[in-house]
Amino acid sequence: MPPGPAELLGIEPPPAIAYEAALPGMGEMARSFWADNRKVSSKLTQERLGYHWRYPTYREGLASIIAEESTHVGEQHREIPGA
Repeated sequence: MPPGPAELLGIEPPPAIAYEAALPGMGEMARSFWADNRKVSSKLTQERLGYHWRYPTYREGLASIIAEESTHVGEQHREIPGA
């Protein structure tokens, strides 16, 4: 299996928790989020929108962000107004 976000960040992934066990601690917004399957087909969106994604999955995108940030270690980042 490809590495997940925690592995890409070099940290231990959180323990898996069964949905039923997590449900009592969830707020209304979290329950709403997890109530539906929101998978999006990368292939389908590219075909319908006429785009070619730079990163085919979140893994490649996250790996690129991590690599980019590692080249700027020690640099000061300017504040973005309104962010």
